Amino acid sequence: MSCLTANLVALERDHPEVAARLKSWPAAPPRGDWSPAKSGAPTVRRQGVLLASAYDPEGEARRFVPEVDASVDFLVLPGVAAGYQVAAVLERYPDLPIVLAESDPGWFREVLEHRDLTALWSRRSLVILLGPDASVVGRYLDQFACARVETLPWRPAAAQEEAWTQAVEEQIQGAQARVG
Repeated sequence: MSCLTANLVALERDHPEVAARLKSWPAAPPRGDWSPAKSGAPTVRRQGVLLASAYDPEGEARRFVPEVDASVDFLVLPGVAAGYQVAAVLERYPDLPIVLAESDPGWFREVLEHRDLTALWSRRSLVILLGPDASVVGRYLDQFACARVETLPWRPAAAQEEAWTQAVEEQIQGAQARVG
């Protein structure tokens, strides 16, 4: 079974709407230059920018995850990058609601072709929201009284996704303002 197929099967169990959208997403030429890191794990360059460490992408992602205050209602990751950040955040904060908000379903699908993330998709604390419209984040957060939402952009990808990250921030601010 291919990596993409395994990921889609796992997504279908817990995130059927995401799996259906990714299955129907048209195949496209790769946008990333995928290769093995020194650790053997896949790493990727997109538009010349390394989205995960060339040495130890899993270790780099673990070191990146900051201390999050216990009063945080949701932690929003604006973009999947190469998938290491979401894995590290879920490992460190298994009970904190995590929102993975990816702007580009095509990129998400490409990541799933190269990374076995099947263990993540059954995590009950993970919500996956797909763009390209950032209002999906606001509509989701409006379902909850979330006074404290933190974002955790992955720096290497943030410059490439500046508009998305800003739009997600605006949606979060709007949802928090509506809680009043």
